[in-house]
Amino acid sequence: MHFIVVGTAHIARHLIERVLEMGDRLTIVEKSVELCRELLKSYKGAAIVHGDGSNSGVLKKAGVETADVLIAATNSDGTNITISRLANDFGVPQVIAIVNNPKNRRGVVKAGANTVICPTESALALFESAIKRVDAVTLLHKEDEDYKVTEFTVQVDSPLIGRNLTEIELPEKSRVGMIRRGGETIFPVENFVLMAGDRLFIHGTVDDVEEAVQKLRVPS
Repeated sequence: MHFIVVGTAHIARHLIERVLEMGDRLTIVEKSVELCRELLKSYKGAAIVHGDGSNSGVLKKAGVETADVLIAATNSDGTNITISRLANDFGVPQVIAIVNNPKNRRGVVKAGANTVICPTESALALFESAIKRVDAVTLLHKEDEDYKVTEFTVQVDSPLIGRNLTEIELPEKSRVGMIRRGGETIFPVENFVLMAGDRLFIHGTVDDVEEAVQKLRVPS
């Protein structure tokens, strides 16, 4: 397979090293002359192309028309959106984009990215899980497939305590698929009564899961 990595910021270096470990063909596009010189020394198994990856001519020089995977990994979300759009226009089968701000996730998906990697979002989820001071933690968010999984914990002062699932009208495209109570995994029926500390695993479309969490926080 032929991989093209545009940019060498942050996580890009790790992705480059992984591709080289796999033994696939790799082309790196970098607009800094100094970094290109460094890359030539550090990654002898890769082809280095100097230029701005948001320019279609530079991407053609890198072989985008026959690439199997393109990774937009600059330190600018706006540039990664442009690169994703160009890669999509060139018909690259797999376009992966790095975003620094979770709010830009939808932008790169609309631009044609099949997969979005957001280190900030992952770090925030781990932080929330570690401090356990929030009631909802995102476990999976796939904007390109409009799918989300969130873990919601029933707090000790929650009005949900003593209520059953039939009393809570969740959005149509969201479901409580599983509940963890202590060390037990429960697949709840409609008359299942909630207790403090119950961890509800809600899955469905992105908007409906987010709406479901809000309903659980303040049930009608």
